[in-house]
Amino acid sequence: MAAMGVSPYSTFSQMLQHEPVSWIPEIGMWYVTRREDVLRILADTHTFTVVNDESPMRQVLGYNMLTTDGAEQARLRRPFATAFAPRGLRGNAVPFIEKLAHQLIATFADKTTVDLKAEFADIIAIQTVINILGLAVADYAQIRRWVSDFANVMSNFNGDENVSKRGKQSVGEFSDYVLHHVDILRQSPNETVLGRMVQDTSYQLSDAEIVDAARVIIFGGVETTSALIVNTLWCLLNHPQQLDQIRANPDLIPNAVEEALRYESPVQTCTRHVLQPTEVCGVKLDAGDTLQCMLGAANRDPSYFHNADTFNIQRENARDHLAFANGKHFCIGAGLARMEAEVSIRVLLERFKHIALVYPTEDVPRGYEFRSPEQLRVVCE
Repeated sequence: MAAMGVSPYSTFSQMLQHEPVSWIPEIGMWYVTRREDVLRILADTHTFTVVNDESPMRQVLGYNMLTTDGAEQARLRRPFATAFAPRGLRGNAVPFIEKLAHQLIATFADKTTVDLKAEFADIIAIQTVINILGLAVADYAQIRRWVSDFANVMSNFNGDENVSKRGKQSVGEFSDYVLHHVDILRQSPNETVLGRMVQDTSYQLSDAEIVDAARVIIFGGVETTSALIVNTLWCLLNHPQQLDQIRANPDLIPNAVEEALRYESPVQTCTRHVLQPTEVCGVKLDAGDTLQCMLGAANRDPSYFHNADTFNIQRENARDHLAFANGKHFCIGAGLARMEAEVSIRVLLERFKHIALVYPTEDVPRGYEFRSPEQLRVVCE
């Protein structure tokens, strides 16, 4: 598992070629690596489900659109679908992201080196989603710590009790925090996502369901969006000729973001539980088995992506990646995440004519479940 968190792609390549459905005794789960098989599994909610009361996702994120299936999943997701549609976000989100990016750049423009993860990507990701939800932007540092604890539990496949204990405590603290803001919004409504949730009774969401929804939206909007921004910058900085192409033609930024999502997926896996006996790629599975759909492998499946292990910002089918999953559990915040990455990277490249990694560097993507560099130290001029 540790080795997979550092460099999984050679292993993925071997699995794709020789054993696309592999039993992993260390975690008691099956790995599914082929894009075709992953697509089928994510689409088939009758045979494969996210529902499992003992799963780390359920323990951390609660009862929400990611941990339910069927009619309940649709009910819990529907109130947020319009709010997070790209068209609805563009009017308010883009100016907010642009202004925040400029403000952050002003704080480090004169520094010799800067960590673009901690000082740029993390803050853009968390403040943007907090602002849209209707929580206090000033509390972003505390919310970031809670989210980090959530991520640790989600990756805790070995069952470390200390990680679980800390995660449980953070879940409780976050719940109390959101409920406090829900009470405020009931007294002073506004047009934020949570503001509309507590005022519109037609949604029929309980306070507990609103809290769980806020938790999953914050988690998805912080951990993975920050990773998307950082991974895209890391890819570009390690491919300077392609970075020069973007500087010459900024219209390439959206496809560069899609290619980074494919090449270094911020979320590497989707877990599913088998409901009834079935077969995947010739391998028989029993009810109760657990699968991990390896998105990082599927996004480098050579049967679909030509030269799959090569980063190419002009790849024609880059957007066909599965970094946001697929099917009914497709990431509801995908449009916002793309927008944050595109806008923030455009502003950064407009402000600095030269950006380069600090060498020697150990700033490389790492992580088994959630993957990005722990920091991204650069020189900006």
